[in-house]
Amino acid sequence: DDNGNLIITAIENANGEENITITANDGQEEHNIYSRVLAISISAVNDAPEILSSPIVYAYVGSIYQYQIIVEDVDGDDISFSFISGPEGMVIEGSIINWSPLEENAGQVYSISYTISDGVETITDGFDVTVNNGQIVIIDFQGGNNLVSFPGELEDNNSINFLENILNGTSEVNFILGQGLGIFNTNEGWSGNLVNLNKYSGYWVNYEGDEAQTREISYSQMINNCEEYGLSDGNNLVSFKWGEGNIATLEALGGEQYATENFNFILGQGLGLFKTIDGWSGNLVSLQNSKGYWLNGIGEHPQFAWGNDNCANPQSSGLGMEETYQIPEEYQFVQSTEQAF
Repeated sequence: DDNGNLIITAIENANGEENITITANDGQEEHNIYSRVLAISISAVNDAPEILSSPIVYAYVGSIYQYQIIVEDVDGDDISFSFISGPEGMVIEGSIINWSPLEENAGQVYSISYTISDGVETITDGFDVTVNNGQIVIIDFQGGNNLVSFPGELEDNNSINFLENILNGTSEVNFILGQGLGIFNTNEGWSGNLVNLNKYSGYWVNYEGDEAQTREISYSQMINNCEEYGLSDGNNLVSFKWGEGNIATLEALGGEQYATENFNFILGQGLGLFKTIDGWSGNLVSLQNSKGYWLNGIGEHPQFAWGNDNCANPQSSGLGMEETYQIPEEYQFVQSTEQAF
């Protein structure tokens, strides 16, 4: 600076050694320059691990609860997880919290806490889990567009009945769009070619207003792990269901190698993961049950199952997505994967 002080500011996460040459000049004609090399050593500072995933806050009697904690550590340290407190029978195995809720747990809210350590720093995190009895899934609909799915056997999958009975559609929902299918709230009532909701499909649900709406969706049976989807070449708007929790995106796609060989990208609402020449890149780090996703495949995949590399004997759905509907010619339209309205 102006006072002759040498001020060095290291960039974020910089460490190691650096040589700096300092030159002084007194302005005289002779012997006016003096130089000296300084060796600067910057010590590495440990950064605490960061949690990227969002907890699963609902569990269901008779179904396995799983929440995979996804963590990033910029230092590349080995991460360990420790369980602190929660309901009886809940454990943490690796990065996954596992639990099998019993009938006696129904209606209860449990506080969960655990720690994450990189060997130097330890952080504590926690959340609450509400236990529901039966195959009931809670979906929070925001004002505007919601990319969701209904991955199970609904008590009534007729789209109009679903709108009237579950979503109070006449006053709150403007439309539901699937892939090439839709039903719209018009001045003369509901109109469109989306007759029945498909458990393998994703949907855009447009809600009126700015306030979030919470709805309980009842199923007679949820999609099973390793149940097969019939995927076509190109874009597929699909549902997601795996266990009772989130799953890392590449794991859901069958592992990095399988995903690289068979898919180009997967898009959620405002999130995406893309195959590049340098590997997979994007902000869609995990998939969430009852959300919808655009999955772009390379070729047809009639026996695709989420978590394919974990499936020893994938179950056949017996019904491919492409076999579900006969679309009348007058209702044919092209839909963008960006789905902007």
